[in-house]
Amino acid sequence: MVNLTRIAESEGGAQHQLALAKSFLKLGHEVCMLTPRRLTKREKTSTDSGDWLRFTFSLSRFGMPGSLDALPQIFPLVRQRLIGRFNILYIRVNTLTPFLALIGRAMGMFVIVEHNGWMASERLGQRAGSRWLASLERWSQVQSSRIAHRSRTVTEGLKRLLVQEGISPGKIIVIGNGADTKAFHPIAREEAIANLDLDPSITRLGFIGGLVPWQGVATAIEAFSLMKPNEKLRLVIAGTGPEKVRLEELAVRLKVMDRTDFIGYVQREQANLVINSFDIALAPFTQARNAEIGLSPIKIRDYAAAGRFVISARIPGISELAGKGWLATHNPDDARDLARVITQHLHTNFDRTSAQKKARIYAETHFDWLLIAKEITQLF
Repeated sequence: MVNLTRIAESEGGAQHQLALAKSFLKLGHEVCMLTPRRLTKREKTSTDSGDWLRFTFSLSRFGMPGSLDALPQIFPLVRQRLIGRFNILYIRVNTLTPFLALIGRAMGMFVIVEHNGWMASERLGQRAGSRWLASLERWSQVQSSRIAHRSRTVTEGLKRLLVQEGISPGKIIVIGNGADTKAFHPIAREEAIANLDLDPSITRLGFIGGLVPWQGVATAIEAFSLMKPNEKLRLVIAGTGPEKVRLEELAVRLKVMDRTDFIGYVQREQANLVINSFDIALAPFTQARNAEIGLSPIKIRDYAAAGRFVISARIPGISELAGKGWLATHNPDDARDLARVITQHLHTNFDRTSAQKKARIYAETHFDWLLIAKEITQLF
């Protein structure tokens, strides 16, 4: 397994790869995962992975782009193959994936490329996104699928984009993301609140994740400002990212900063506790970028595993979950509609406890990473 994720961080991609690797091990496969060492001290204690996680040298130490960290992964990949240990190469797509896939095929490995997003759209979604880099990443992503034996996409939308680029539908399988149902699990609200030293009389609307444009956190802040002021209702925003300052400025401008808690980066070990302190978990994804590829968000799966009731944007990949009893949707980018849906579920006879139980059961039977890994092994 080869990827460029930040293992030391709590980002979804890194946890996704670790969870898959552990699930493959449980299923009896031998695993070696190559990932760049970027934050040495934290990475030494960030996992209980044993010797199957191999850190490779990071060129980012010299100020070079993180995408180039794939280059130092070539030697250990070739070495592992030459000593006869591995015959399958599983790559989370990045800019240099075509070269890694070519090397894998040249050594007789069965190559699978995982597509968790559309790199060009993500690049253009950044406020300083470069069009020529977006074009390069689009070319790279398509070439990766051409070279690989199989591609795994996490949404039908990603499969559709690859097919439009000329990739045979028969080479692509859609398998969504999962949740770590051991790390994320229900905790009694009183216990979570007490452990975080919070006021139990406060109702909390919560978001956790990277503060980037397509997460739609601005819509949550705008919706909160449209709701009737209530000193017993707070908006909690956990996480950090390039949008943090802009979101704080928005909260000040809309006069809700005094009722909004920006709690910053949350350690992986604390994430479940924080999520369990939410009375309603929010995932207000934007229409831009997300509607194009659809979504299979780890965030919503973690919310469900923690037994939270979820309100999320009506985006392909999420809308299908709305009839399961634990998730409600709102019009994407529509703060007024989000405010309406939140208010509806706060001030009616809605049985939130029952919804939370349904969320946990659904996560166990549909989202557990071991189930996802079993589907992927069908490709082997």
